Amino acid sequence: MEFVFSSLTYLLLFVLTAVLLFLIRDELKTKQVDHRAGLVDPPAPKAWPIIGHLYLMARYKVPYRVFDEIMADLGSVFRLDLGSVPCVVVNGLNNIREVLMIKGDHFDSRPSFRRFNQLFKGDKNNSLAFCDWSQLQKTRRELLRAHTFPNTTSNMYTRLDTCLKTELADLTDTLDTMANTECVDIKNMLLHTCANVFMSYFCSTRFSRSYDKFREFIRNFDDVFYEVNQGAPCDFLPSLMPLYHWHFKKIRSWSSKIRNFMETEIFNKRKAAWVPGTKPVDFVDNLLDAVTQPDRDDGFDMDIGLFSLEDIIGGHSAITNFIVKTLGFLVDRPDVQRRIQEESDAVVRASGSVGLSDRSQMPYTEAVVYESLRLIASPIVPHLANRDTSVDGVRIRKGTTVFLNNYSLHMSPELWNNPEHYSPERFINAEGRLEKPEYFIPFSGGKRSCMGYKLVQLLSFCTISTLLNKYTLLPVEDVSYAVPKGNLALPFVTFPFRLRPRNFRKQ
Repeated sequence: MEFVFSSLTYLLLFVLTAVLLFLIRDELKTKQVDHRAGLVDPPAPKAWPIIGHLYLMARYKVPYRVFDEIMADLGSVFRLDLGSVPCVVVNGLNNIREVLMIKGDHFDSRPSFRRFNQLFKGDKNNSLAFCDWSQLQKTRRELLRAHTFPNTTSNMYTRLDTCLKTELADLTDTLDTMANTECVDIKNMLLHTCANVFMSYFCSTRFSRSYDKFREFIRNFDDVFYEVNQGAPCDFLPSLMPLYHWHFKKIRSWSSKIRNFMETEIFNKRKAAWVPGTKPVDFVDNLLDAVTQPDRDDGFDMDIGLFSLEDIIGGHSAITNFIVKTLGFLVDRPDVQRRIQEESDAVVRASGSVGLSDRSQMPYTEAVVYESLRLIASPIVPHLANRDTSVDGVRIRKGTTVFLNNYSLHMSPELWNNPEHYSPERFINAEGRLEKPEYFIPFSGGKRSCMGYKLVQLLSFCTISTLLNKYTLLPVEDVSYAVPKGNLALPFVTFPFRLRPRNFRKQ
């Protein structure tokens, strides 16, 4: 009995000593100064052993809200140890610009989360958003640019406008058969619409709503999008990885099925018909042309090309989720719906339908898109310091994950009047034109800015204005339309709506 007691005593002493040393180390790290460089290490709140500061992130539904609390005590740049992952949170417009613009080449890498690697054959660098910066990434962005940022006078812009109008006409024809029903699953229908816009635009192919393989393809992409917008303990505590074995298997299954569909339904057919030297018409043509160029030294090949195609096609899920969230904001705001309808009615009287060229005549509708982006406050993809560097005189060590707190920029009462209130008018200036403040950065900035942000704006504008020109949105009884913030994704089964036809006629 005495031996057992002594062993437990020594074990307790060992654990207490380890905890004490951890706390001393944490205290020293918050006060360490490099007098030669004039840099100070980032301060940090008190951490717990093993989990570090993860306990702080559980205080709010939107974890980013805890950053404001810590910033009030420690300043605009501070450290958080999330499990085994060293992180720094950067707050304030000037500091965020330092990361994105001034020292963009210091922070152009991405953290490596094993969950995300599962989606890209075990390598995050196969993706567009989660890869480190490289010549290969530069090549992929340059190939995409003409398609994701089409010039208003280009054939690509006209092509996108045609694809949008075709798919939105198909959507409203389908919805007409369901109008005045008590519950319409708009998200499922919009997923198909947006996916076909992307397929038509990037791949010159569209699929029927009744095609089961395409429906499964859409569902797999939406599951992937939901996954990458959620945090998981295993991202920060590698020792938990064995518990995620079956979940990882499911993630790999989604990715494998997406790849199989793209190969069998799109890429293999186009590859077999491709004639080198042919002028490209769509993005698939551009990929085939790129991979057949001789003497490439950037690592771009057929496999990477397929990943690029899958990645950009997957953007349809992000846009659909954003549109459904916007409709969630609008369903209880008939005054905002009426303003959109007034703008769209004027356009439809003149031209018969709403198109991309009508954006300048519909500033309020564009402001609705901006206000939804602001209030959702979806976080910027974290960066990773690729060298020892600094922000605002605070040392950032190589390998540190960097969170940019755009949530605070978009929800700050010092920058916005009544920021919790949904008010598109805040983006309309005295002359009645759309105006975007410099502290509104929903798509990041610099060379790692979102490649699809223009498509988000264009598709959202056309879809919202077309739907509200045809229908008035009404809530379904006993359904809560509390739109989640700080995250762009919604569950596959989400807000239902009632649609009341407007009986609008051209005059």
